Amino acid sequence: MVGLLDSISLTSDRFASVIPLELAVTFMVIRKAIGARPRENRRGAVLDSAARSFALHGYAGTSIRDIAADAGVQPSSLYYFFKSKDELYEAVYERGVEKFLDAVARSMSKSDQPWDRLERAAVAHLEALLEDGDYNTLVANIVPRGDSELDQRLVRHRDRYEAVFFNLIKDLPLPPRTDRKLFRLTFLSALNGVAGWYRDGSMSPGKIATKTVDLFRKQLEPDGERTAR
Repeated sequence: MVGLLDSISLTSDRFASVIPLELAVTFMVIRKAIGARPRENRRGAVLDSAARSFALHGYAGTSIRDIAADAGVQPSSLYYFFKSKDELYEAVYERGVEKFLDAVARSMSKSDQPWDRLERAAVAHLEALLEDGDYNTLVANIVPRGDSELDQRLVRHRDRYEAVFFNLIKDLPLPPRTDRKLFRLTFLSALNGVAGWYRDGSMSPGKIATKTVDLFRKQLEPDGERTAR
């Protein structure tokens, strides 16, 4: 199709006389989309290389030259996609957060029960957290505090993800005086802390997440509404 489209001059009088305007516009849209794909693929390759470098060496230990070398391009080529190292770092972090968001969203779509949705989200979160991958490693190891302009941008991405758990916990049938903010912070800390002691094969991430939810549920769910697990 690319050869066919490239061989057609959309501005020629002969083309305009035999091809309806709607079809001509369609051809133009397709050509633009085909041309955009290689650029998007190159951008994705740069992000993958950056994620690998940042995960291995951290922000300070990674240079634009390192990322370019890993991606097999000239350092100047990276600035075609990203204005600075900070912008590239943020883009890698954002993509990592999106991977977590996608995994959690897919898991929650299978249930409409509040505790079950929280459990499914916790399982997806922990599985993503412990999965061997550069983006996951980066998100797991970065704890933005908002101390710099870059940190503040990272915090906004993190907060967008934590908002999912804010809403999940808001929907739980908890005793009236429950501090839901403290619950959320403690619950996420418990899940994230697993990365510090987890050893592959000891217990599956899903089982750990389920047991963690049970610990909170047994303490907070009204006795009359508690169901056998």
